[in-house]
Amino acid sequence: MKPLSPPLAPRQPAEVAAPPSRGHGRRRLILAAIVLLGLLLACVLLLRPSRPRPRAFVRFALCQFDSRVGDVRWSFFHALDYAQEAADHGAEVIILPEFSFTSVHDLTHGRAFFNILQHPGYASRLRDFTRKNQCFLLFNHPYRPADSPDSTGRFFNTSFLMNPQGQVVTNYCKRILAIMDKQLGMARGTQSVIAELPFARLGLMICKDSRNPAKFSRYRDADLVVIQFSHITRWGQTPLHDWEISDTHTNGLDRTETVTNTFAEITEECVAALQKPILLVNKTGLEDEFAYIGDSCIVLPGGTAIATAGSGGEILYADFPLGPDGRIDPTRPPSIPFPYANDR
Repeated sequence: MKPLSPPLAPRQPAEVAAPPSRGHGRRRLILAAIVLLGLLLACVLLLRPSRPRPRAFVRFALCQFDSRVGDVRWSFFHALDYAQEAADHGAEVIILPEFSFTSVHDLTHGRAFFNILQHPGYASRLRDFTRKNQCFLLFNHPYRPADSPDSTGRFFNTSFLMNPQGQVVTNYCKRILAIMDKQLGMARGTQSVIAELPFARLGLMICKDSRNPAKFSRYRDADLVVIQFSHITRWGQTPLHDWEISDTHTNGLDRTETVTNTFAEITEECVAALQKPILLVNKTGLEDEFAYIGDSCIVLPGGTAIATAGSGGEILYADFPLGPDGRIDPTRPPSIPFPYANDR
């Protein structure tokens, strides 16, 4: 006989939950509102355009390269290759040497005398370059302006500063002509020029201008002084002259000058007269009877060279610190981000 199962316990009536108090419901509403406001604030912060951080420095690049005799087109694009290399390494101001896009040999034979800013191919390439890379480009080429102050309509040895919008904002005509300029029939410029950039004022010189810095005393109001050279070590017999000379400063010499000057002496004189950092860029390579020395350099007001190039193709970089106003801080020296030699 199966045992009887124990009797079931009597079912207890279900407890009825007490209705929530008004205070409890208010707290839940407040909590939900806080969460919702937090989500909205997070969305606003995420969607708000971020403020650009103030720049700590501006990078300058000095491009030292060669040109090819008899091929202006090759020389032009070769120069732009170096400029592009500098832009790819973060340079915002790219400085090319004197006669940036041509050999002296081609100038002596009249193949490179044209207004580069009116050339249908080269002018557009230069504008496209600065727009694409959002940089300033300082280049040099013989130029004959339409409203030339020279009554003979001669060309000037001219440097141009092109801005990131592809516009030429400043040009400077060489004031103190070397023998080569005179033999080529160049006209003499009359005004020194300080180029205005958003972050700096640049005093502009070309080659032999640097031999008389007293004529450029207004550059004491600049932040930096730029000197563009096409400085050679050797001249042979050419259509320009029938004499030979070999030294380290020929391109700036008159026949009566000595041949003992060097870039060290040039920068020392400019620093002493102007008390500003000097950015000196020169060409390199061989052009028939011409041999360029290179030796581009960056020199501080105290006379210390913080970067010096060799005799080959090379790019020098310098980062100049910016102050709270976004302009170069003259109390802080520039730094060299990395040495970068480009032997091609």
